[in-house]
Amino acid sequence: MSLMGPPGAIVLLLFAAAVTPGPNNLLMLRLGLESGLHAVLAPATGVVMGGVVMLLLSCVGLARAFAAHPGLRAATTICGAGCVMWLGVRLICRSGASARAPLGSRTGGACDLLRMFLFQFVNPKAWILVLTVTAAAGDTSLSLVTLIVLFILIPYGCLALWAGGGSLAASLVHDTRARVRLERSAGAMLALSGLLLLCRP
Repeated sequence: MSLMGPPGAIVLLLFAAAVTPGPNNLLMLRLGLESGLHAVLAPATGVVMGGVVMLLLSCVGLARAFAAHPGLRAATTICGAGCVMWLGVRLICRSGASARAPLGSRTGGACDLLRMFLFQFVNPKAWILVLTVTAAAGDTSLSLVTLIVLFILIPYGCLALWAGGGSLAASLVHDTRARVRLERSAGAMLALSGLLLLCRP
């Protein structure tokens, strides 16, 4: 199976979608702020694996199912936005305890990987990205294998960038109260991103 579209345009589209603020990036920012870069590998892998599986599902016809059943897409958006807002509020509520813990005291594991993998299927931004890239694809030089490689490398790099920003901020801020404010701000941005997903046409 081959997919259409100039490779450069697909790369730019994927990068622009993967690097801009959204639930995945804000969660990585918060995790980097709370636990450092070492805790990000498992959840980031879950995000990437979920994206690849969604891409494969889209290529075998799931995009047509979304087009044929608008209610399915609406239900996914509402469920995903609700999850994102709940996560944001939860992170705000536990920010005090995590800010007092030593940086790096939490490590990501299999549960984080599985949670982030499953989260992708109710993440509206992830579906928008996958369906847009699939729609921009067709029958020229860009193979499905190449697209899968791009779906692995580009999101990994963008997630690492956001997590690195959180880790850097945590290393520069040693006052507990300031860290609490930073973590609450990250949680608030996450909750707001969920609300904005509901406003998307």
